Amino acid sequence: MQIELVGTERSYLSSLLTLNKANLIAIGFQSLTVDSTAAGVSLTVPDNAKYALIVTESTATGTAVRYLECGPGAATVTSAVGIPRSNLDAFDIQGYQNLINFRAIQAQSGTHQLSVQYYK
Repeated sequence: MQIELVGTERSYLSSLLTLNKANLIAIGFQSLTVDSTAAGVSLTVPDNAKYALIVTESTATGTAVRYLECGPGAATVTSAVGIPRSNLDAFDIQGYQNLINFRAIQAQSGTHQLSVQYYK
């Protein structure tokens, strides 16, 4: 089956969840505060999670947080290194190891939260 992008990330995620809906079961939720902790903050991943839908909520304008899914010994997320996300950006992480390796850090001052829904 082919996913047709309609120009927005939300449409992509909606299509992805629709394709996997029969196989995904929600198993947990987390609200994570992202700050300037060195090397970033991590998720509290349920043991059997294989997917997470994450929404960034921030008071900042522009890039609010950055994240990486690299394991130990790989690149370290910083306020200038990592995948940038802004207020109300939605993104997904697939695979238990990627969820465990996930680290996020604030890219600029403000209040930054990640709302995370876990699935198995």
